Amino acid sequence: MKRFPAKILLFGEYSIITGSKGLALPFNLYGGQLAFPVGKMSPAEKEAAHISNQHLAELLGFLEKNAAAPVFLNLTSFRDDLATGLYFQSNIPNQYGVGSSGALTAALYHRYGQDTEEETLPEIRKQMAVIESFYHGTSSGLDPLVSYVQKPVWIESRDKISVEAGWPEKFFDEYAVFLIDSGQQGGTGDLVNWFMEQHQRPGFREVFEEELVSGIDELVDALLHAQTDPVQAVLQRISRFQLDYFRPMIPVEFRKHFRYGLETDDFTLKLCGSGGGGYLLGFTKNRIATEKYFREREISCLFVEMIPESVDGNGFPS
Repeated sequence: MKRFPAKILLFGEYSIITGSKGLALPFNLYGGQLAFPVGKMSPAEKEAAHISNQHLAELLGFLEKNAAAPVFLNLTSFRDDLATGLYFQSNIPNQYGVGSSGALTAALYHRYGQDTEEETLPEIRKQMAVIESFYHGTSSGLDPLVSYVQKPVWIESRDKISVEAGWPEKFFDEYAVFLIDSGQQGGTGDLVNWFMEQHQRPGFREVFEEELVSGIDELVDALLHAQTDPVQAVLQRISRFQLDYFRPMIPVEFRKHFRYGLETDDFTLKLCGSGGGGYLLGFTKNRIATEKYFREREISCLFVEMIPESVDGNGFPS
């Protein structure tokens, strides 16, 4: 069956909840697809398939209780496939900020969605949010949308999204992107709740809007117009805000690396997803110094190529 990639929310963690701009990209290093058991499977593979099948059965039960789901999903076909061993075959790490539940949601929507050809992107996003809410309580639908369309998704406002702009190639010409493994899983639900509580406080909300939201809006606008002049200053602004105000989202032992990057300008770190663990996302113009820094501290630092090997003149895979 069709494979759906993971995703990286390049810019917009937490801020898009409040209506900021953002940019999310498919991340093809990881991915997953629905599958049925085959004869030659190791005991470990059989066990993983069984656990996934049981998990999908719980998801089906959740969807059957949701009045909206049967309107756009063929749940009868989903149930029949589960009876023959359907499972989600994936190498996406769970709770690492790269969209494991989003890829699964996209795969389910692709196989069981009804009359989806006529739907607009906002409607597809809304429908997939119903599925993904099983995992997080609520969902914006952005993660599964990125996996589903397999193109960069530019968030221009709370209700306006676009895939026409393609990849921010000039940005990736200047910056190398890397992932730092915190060695622990994150926790989306509790951290989102913490953020929403903080956002009710006028003092926090004002600084959040002035420092983070305005910075992300400026950055996304710049990338949309292939401009990179303001990028470094805004990246540092985002990193500093997260270090100062999103402390529960950054594992204690990694805060010093945020500070080092800000002090030396060798690299810049930020959250990858909701935080609390999983990956941290980094940007650098000095790959050699960055690799050396993390290697000396025995910290996993994975440099990733974000743009597909072949893209057309509009920045889309050819």
